[in-house]
Amino acid sequence: MESFFNYLDNSSAITILVLVLLSGYFVASLWIFIYRFSTINETNIAEFDNLRKLYLGHTSSLEENSVMFGFLSKAIAPNRAIYTAALHNIMKNATNGLTYLSVIASTSPFIGLFGTVVSILETFSSLGNEKNGTTIAFVAPALSEALVATAGGILVAIVAYSCHLLLKRKVYELHSTLSTQIEFIISLAEAKKEQEIQAKIEEQTRKEQELKVKKEQEERDRLAQVEIERRQKELEEKILKEKEEFDKKVQEELEKRVHEPKIDDIGENTIK
Repeated sequence: MESFFNYLDNSSAITILVLVLLSGYFVASLWIFIYRFSTINETNIAEFDNLRKLYLGHTSSLEENSVMFGFLSKAIAPNRAIYTAALHNIMKNATNGLTYLSVIASTSPFIGLFGTVVSILETFSSLGNEKNGTTIAFVAPALSEALVATAGGILVAIVAYSCHLLLKRKVYELHSTLSTQIEFIISLAEAKKEQEIQAKIEEQTRKEQELKVKKEQEERDRLAQVEIERRQKELEEKILKEKEEFDKKVQEELEKRVHEPKIDDIGENTIK
């Protein structure tokens, strides 16, 4: 600790500013990582649970705890375009902080190198003012102290870059889970729509078949009625014909009896 304070006492304002800036970068990297990692991880767990329910058939839509539920709750008929827009918005929110980590990882080494260069320049400047000449005992501590800023910049860059990769992986997992959910839900919706269309086609076919059967039955009934009426007409004509023949025979019999001689007339003719 004492050596640290001695280093600060011997350092220039630029070097101290660089160290303070690197310290801020380090704290910011850890804070962004911890906050974003916990948030994204919690979202991943909830979304994976929703996806598992979809696979098991326990639900056919998004749960209320889904991050996309708020985007789609106001949509009358969610489709692929709405799901894609919601996914892009979620990814935009999920990647907040990744850019800062990337900037920190990219600039930290340069900031540390800047502090080192400034310290080396100050060291060489002081060496030029030495009257007794320079020795390794004087140069070595100065150079080692100058390299502290570079080491700090590299350390911060390693931390920031590692945090960036870990968060990027978590964001990828979230994107993959949400994309799978979207495709699964859209597939279920399309399958349901196809089933409804198929059910309507089958219902229409059934109605047409029933109508066809009904028309065929009506045609059979009509033909049967026509046949009955034909037979009834034939029977009536037959009965009428038989009646006319019977009446004709009766008339002939009556006429025959009228023209036959009576018994009294036969007797009288015999006496005569």
